[in-house]
Amino acid sequence: MAISSFTSRDYVSPNMDKIYKLIDPITLLPRYIGFTSIPLQRRLENHIRTSLAYNTTHKERWIVSVLKQGKKPLIELVRYLPKSTPGTWDEWETYYIQKYRELGYDLTNGTGGGEGVVHPSEETREKIRQANRGHIMPNQTREALAKANKNRLCTPETRAKIGLKNKGKQRSEYQKNLYKELYSKPLIVTNGDKEYRFKNADEASVELAKLGVIIKPQRIRFLVRQYINPKKRTYNVKKSLWTYKPVIP
Repeated sequence: MAISSFTSRDYVSPNMDKIYKLIDPITLLPRYIGFTSIPLQRRLENHIRTSLAYNTTHKERWIVSVLKQGKKPLIELVRYLPKSTPGTWDEWETYYIQKYRELGYDLTNGTGGGEGVVHPSEETREKIRQANRGHIMPNQTREALAKANKNRLCTPETRAKIGLKNKGKQRSEYQKNLYKELYSKPLIVTNGDKEYRFKNADEASVELAKLGVIIKPQRIRFLVRQYINPKKRTYNVKKSLWTYKPVIP
């Protein structure tokens, strides 16, 4: 790892501030990003000890699950943070948590890092960006990440848990107005041969039923959203023989 931020006065010692990652010993993928000023192995022992004692957070439950398989998480250095490093330790921790999540890693961190500090200043962001320029993900890590996420689907049990967690949540006024504006707009439905225009999703549902196409208004609205933003990730989306798209003025 390049440590271009070091100066001649910096000395690498086991007790130097650093960002580290905990790695799954089976998939070899990072699962946790943290900060410490003690030796890495001692920090790993602390993680294991607290996980066995409490087993309440996502990270602790993951560590306990690894231990039950007769293995231990691996710990690796991400970056040393000598005194000459721009920014503070919490900003660096926040940066790396966000970076690894953007790369697709399923981290067990409960917050965005830095004891909840998730919005470093633009100046700090730029310094961190420059310091990490040119860092490339190793091919071994890319292959392990691709293998772990291949054919990954949301199970019915997970869907049920998500639904239970979101039950009773109220939408903000902004969300209500956004959905109201989207759902009340006219749309076009076509099967390639014929094209139909409707005032809204409710009318489309009623009229399509007369043609033998049974589809709920909620499903039509979902398909319109998919047409507007096809890059949005969804699970188990069945491809429709009909195309639902908004009317563009």
